[in-house]
Amino acid sequence: MQSSALTTGCMVLLVLLHAETICAAANNGAPAEPAAATPAVHSNPDFNFDLLDTAPQANDPIAQANAERIERLGKVRRRILLTHQMLGFVALASLTATVVVGHLNYYDRYVSADFSNRYQTAHMGLATATTALFGTTAVLALAAPNPYPKKYRFDTAMVHRIAMAAATAGMLTQIALGAVTARRDGYLDQPGLALGHVVVGYATWAFMATGVIAYMF
Repeated sequence: MQSSALTTGCMVLLVLLHAETICAAANNGAPAEPAAATPAVHSNPDFNFDLLDTAPQANDPIAQANAERIERLGKVRRRILLTHQMLGFVALASLTATVVVGHLNYYDRYVSADFSNRYQTAHMGLATATTALFGTTAVLALAAPNPYPKKYRFDTAMVHRIAMAAATAGMLTQIALGAVTARRDGYLDQPGLALGHVVVGYATWAFMATGVIAYMF
């Protein structure tokens, strides 16, 4: 009897230990409870800034009006300068013809002694056309608006301005010399004035050609 009771007690003890082991295993295999939700980290609004400060200008009617005015003047400037460029090429071609015919006229009157005056009318017509083209080209350059002002510096644009200023002085000198020379028929100084007229014509052509080439680049 004692042996049977001891055996029964041992079996009960083993069952209890086995049950405890099963419970511990069940607890270890159970899914972990969800961790408490961490609050979302919001970006610092202090870093949302505009270095160029363009946001206020988007709603600024004055800034918008200025931008539209600059864009409009820029379009007008491009159209005027395009016409200025085309007339500049025509004026240079006309000046080239004027200089060549003028030299032939000088040779006919003062070098060959033919004095046929066969180039006189052509030279006067070309000189008049060249003066009109040159003046119109200059007026267009001065009338073009400049919505993008910049500091003056020595570049191709500056070379163009200097060369065309010298060409303008040459054109005015040509007009004066031509008028004076035409009134000196029969005077001894007329050949010298005519030669000066030819030399200034070549110098004017050189300045204008330099200005046109500089403008192209």
